[in-house]
Amino acid sequence: MKLRTLGIVTLILLVAGLLWTLRPRESQPAPVAPTPTPNVGMQVDAAALEPAMAASPVRESAQPAPVPDPAPVIGAHTTADFALIKVLVLNKTTRAPMPDIDVHGTYDMGERSHRIEPTTRSHGKPFETLHTDAEGRVEIEMPPNVISQVNAYGRKQDAGTDHADITALQRGAVHEVVLELPTGDDMPYWMKFVDETSRAPLAGVHVGPGAGGESKLTSDEQGLALWQGRTWSPGILHVDADGYARAYFKPEPGHAESSAAFVVALPKCASVSVHVVDGSGHAIAGAKLELETEGYNLGVNGGASSMALIDMEDPHWRGVTDGSGHATIACLPPHIAIRAGVTSPKNWNAPDKLVLEPGETRRLEWTLTKGCGVHGIVLDQSNAPVTQREMWMRKAERKFAAYFNSYSGDETRSTKTDEQGRFRFEDVGTGTWWVGPSAPGYAAKVAVEDVAAVAQVVEVANGQSDIDLTLRVDRGLFIRGELLNAKGEPAKGGSVTAYDQVQNLYTSTNMPARDNSFVIGPLVAGHYVLTARGFEGDANSDPVE
Repeated sequence: MKLRTLGIVTLILLVAGLLWTLRPRESQPAPVAPTPTPNVGMQVDAAALEPAMAASPVRESAQPAPVPDPAPVIGAHTTADFALIKVLVLNKTTRAPMPDIDVHGTYDMGERSHRIEPTTRSHGKPFETLHTDAEGRVEIEMPPNVISQVNAYGRKQDAGTDHADITALQRGAVHEVVLELPTGDDMPYWMKFVDETSRAPLAGVHVGPGAGGESKLTSDEQGLALWQGRTWSPGILHVDADGYARAYFKPEPGHAESSAAFVVALPKCASVSVHVVDGSGHAIAGAKLELETEGYNLGVNGGASSMALIDMEDPHWRGVTDGSGHATIACLPPHIAIRAGVTSPKNWNAPDKLVLEPGETRRLEWTLTKGCGVHGIVLDQSNAPVTQREMWMRKAERKFAAYFNSYSGDETRSTKTDEQGRFRFEDVGTGTWWVGPSAPGYAAKVAVEDVAAVAQVVEVANGQSDIDLTLRVDRGLFIRGELLNAKGEPAKGGSVTAYDQVQNLYTSTNMPARDNSFVIGPLVAGHYVLTARGFEGDANSDPVE
């Protein structure tokens, strides 16, 4: 009986053990391999970053971060609503964190633009200028699934810039970026000055910053000079040497050793000797001469150095004739086109531009005869004369028609049409001129029957005495409308531009901040494309034809 009972117990235990082995188990998630992080911004030596990172908690790598439940609140959203970009800004030289550095994040909006708004925070959103905290950090709440960019600017601390391009991040991801700003004179720049013709070294060449001002260094007997420059703010250098034309250029990396010095070939100065007489051959004393060229023409050796001068002010050279009507203007740059003329006792322009050779002295005689008479009639689209209308004449900036504007600083001659619509300008010098109805002043009320202020091109050749014109204008053509912001509400001010591609005509109008209605005109008939821009940070409108 005992053995039977023991057998039954043993059987029960075996069955229980089998059932325990076959019991259902709780489901466990499979391990997930970390997703490789895109290589964004600069490669950073982790050991070199230890001093900067020690002051703050260790952060996760740029992986999609798990979202706790409930999610912690950041700003007005949760971490599940956006991707978070954490930015650390370092001094590239010292590796120290940089506080109070301007940082902003942007993302690709296609052809649209967005205004960057200023803030005082170190945590914010795209299109806001944030400021790094005491540890050199900012945080940007970036929308998910957009290609973005982070930019840092060191203008407050005399430092350069850096940026990082960031691929689209997933919702809830945390991405870390290190930006490094260059500081100090980090670009040794050797120059070697030689004579353009003989290639002999030039000693005593003076070099200084900017378009003018005091020279900072002088070349040695080998023509060498060392400038301590900045890769992040190279600026422009000017060069002066006795007997040689002034030149300008922009320092660029690649010349840190004297053996790799940037060679600057300087041409010898040229000059002009001008004799100014009247139509009878009598000398004109006290005539004021003026020569000018575009600033970028003075870039040495051509190339990128010249293009860096595109916005530089145009240089001028001036002289006054003596009692015999003679004046000499020295130390002019050779090889380039120079405009020349007289500003007094009357405006007169040389028929051709001067191109001088190194070391040349060009002798010229300019005869100031009575200029050309430019006259004509103004007719509207119905062939009716435009009477009692102010007419303007200005030196043309290019050889095609344009709309006059009221804010130009160029010299403007004025006359008025008579009862037959006729006008006349006397004593017009040689050159290319714009002639047409005057432009209304800014915010001036324009009569609905007024004509377009379109300027026609008039060419006056040397010795030409008379030009008769028929100017055709359109009367009473306007484009009127209103501006709406991105929400479809009336915009608070803005500007609208109109462009006719066929006639290459461009004009614009501004509205005050309290108004959203615009009027462009009077216009000449044509096919215009309108584009609007608001004053509230909205993107440009789509073009309207």
